[in-house]
Amino acid sequence: LELARAFFDRRQDGLARSHFERVLAGKPHPAVAVNVHRFLGAIRARKRWSFHAGAALAPDTNIGRGSDERTVSLDGETFRRDADSLPRSGVGLLVWAGGEYQHPMTRRLKLRNGGSISRSEFPRGEFDRTFATGHVGPRWLADSDTEASLLASVRRLWRGGAPEFDEFGARIETARRFGRRVTGRIAASRHERKYWRSTWLDGPTTDLSVETRFVATPVFRIDAAFGYARHRPRAAVAKRFRHTRWWVRPGAALDLAWGITLEGSVQWSRTGFAGSFGRLTLSGEARSDRSRVFRASINKRDWTLFGFSPRISLTQERRRSNTQGVGYKRSGTELSAVRLF
Repeated sequence: LELARAFFDRRQDGLARSHFERVLAGKPHPAVAVNVHRFLGAIRARKRWSFHAGAALAPDTNIGRGSDERTVSLDGETFRRDADSLPRSGVGLLVWAGGEYQHPMTRRLKLRNGGSISRSEFPRGEFDRTFATGHVGPRWLADSDTEASLLASVRRLWRGGAPEFDEFGARIETARRFGRRVTGRIAASRHERKYWRSTWLDGPTTDLSVETRFVATPVFRIDAAFGYARHRPRAAVAKRFRHTRWWVRPGAALDLAWGITLEGSVQWSRTGFAGSFGRLTLSGEARSDRSRVFRASINKRDWTLFGFSPRISLTQERRRSNTQGVGYKRSGTELSAVRLF
């Protein structure tokens, strides 16, 4: 509680909020809980600027997420895939940053302006990726525990140094605290996607996600999230690329002694396409993919340099499909330095 108050006085509101939430999980005296809620309300009301940044070295066994199938069967004949199309390993450099300013309009209404950018670089450059976003719109503080935002949103993706697509649309976000231990968040968006070269894939994209966090004790929390995504190219020739994706991701985090935080999660997803991919889809049915991603990380919070602390993350991913040449396996590691301002 005293640490949370110290962070609050130093206006390090992200850390203050996290520690106040842990105080509530410890079942404090009702009078203390009331006071903590006042601090949390003050943090929400005075929030103006927020930033995050990080960088990582990322060894990866499959930097392009390429299929490891050595052969492909077509009309009863077997063909050996070219070596250049098989998975390649490498070490990537990842950097990311983002920020937001919230301009107060009334006591309960603010105008959000922000954006983010992430960059991944790998050997030979063909798998380099840059993703940039921007948003603007109002944030409404409905009461001490509930808020909602309506944002205009733009996005751009570059691959291999060239722009791949732009997106323009809107996003709705709402968040609420349910008692001392549980918080929830819902986000929904719809964007119009415009490709630079593959214009036949132009069409709307829809995303929905629901997340909840349960702070079981001051040092242990459980997270759960599930989501839905859909992309619908309008061109008739792109019908088979229309797809819908469902996913679910449970996770947990534990704060240990010596300034160590352990986190882990597993995500399962299923993607269904509107059509088959010709002779590559052996079942003759529409293409269907199933994916599983394990993630684990360890963060040494008390080792800092200019506020950045080290984190090691491990990822193992596998996708299975009824279509040849799209399933893959990969394992990755990230040694990163992260900071939340």
